[in-house]
Parts: sequence; C-alpha cells; structure tokens
Amino acid sequence: MLSAVTTLMTLLKGGEYTVKGSSWLRRKLSGAVIISRPEDNQALSTEWVKIEGRHSGVVGGKYHYWLMTTNGVEWWPAEEIRLNVNGKWESRINIGTHSGPRVSTAVVVRVTPAIHALLTEVRRLRHKAKDYAGIKIPQSNQRGWKIFNRVDIQIPPGEVRIGDTS
Repeated sequence: MLSAVTTLMTLLKGGEYTVKGSSWLRRKLSGAVIISRPEDNQALSTEWVKIEGRHSGVVGGKYHYWLMTTNGVEWWPAEEIRLNVNGKWESRINIGTHSGPRVSTAVVVRVTPAIHALLTEVRRLRHKAKDYAGIKIPQSNQRGWKIFNRVDIQIPPGEVRIGDTS
C-alpha cells in the first residue's frame, strides 16, 4: 500500500514539473516584447513620452501587440506596436496634462485578433468624438490579452509641458 502511495505521489510531482516546464517553454516560444526606454520610475514631465523597445522570437499573425497606459483599472490604448525587422520598435504615449506628483504606467499588451479589432475601433471612435477618457476594464475581465511588459513613469510636482515629446 505504501508503495502505491509513493508511486502516486511521485507521478503527481512529476506531472507538476511537466506543467511548470511546459508553461516556461510556452512563454519562451511566444517571444518577448520589451520596453527599453524610458527606464522604470524615470521622472518625465512632457505630455507625450517616446517609448522605445525591442522584440525577439515573436511570430506575426497570431497576436497583435499594443502600447497602452493604465492606472490599474482604466486603460488608454495608444496604438498597435509596429515590430521592425531589426528587433526594435518605437511609439509614444500621452501621459495627460494634469500636474504631478503621480505615476503613469506604460504597458505592452499582447492581444488576440478579436481584441485588436475592438481596440482599433474604440480608438477610432474615441478620436472622432474627441473622447479620451479611460476605458474601465477590471483585472478579472481581461480575457484575450496578456501584459508583456510595463514601465512606471513618475510625473514630478508641477505642470506638464504640453505638446513636447521626451
């Protein structure tokens, strides 16, 4: 009896390692899209912030990558990230014009084609209506996308310079 229990425990433990290993392998095979500039917690006080990054091992077609800003529950889609053949990409976000101190978080999000189509249409309609309020999406309702990378940008006390790009 003890032998059967030991065998069963060994099989369960082996299964646990297999699941962990396959999750690691799946993450490695899906590639990476990383924000390289600005650095995490860098202080910036311009309305528009240039975001630079790099990518590797990303297979096109199955997913789309979006640059967004968030405060945790509200999301502002900036634009789809164009992955260059040289392994680099760049875009920009708008951190708003109200003064600090506060934090704005830039996020790279991998989305399914359905979520990509939805974000594209939401962005188009919001620009047309000049409505730039955040989209409220609770953490529990974020199916069809995965956060790949994030950078917190510190907005120091004082006014944000309008129209500038850092």
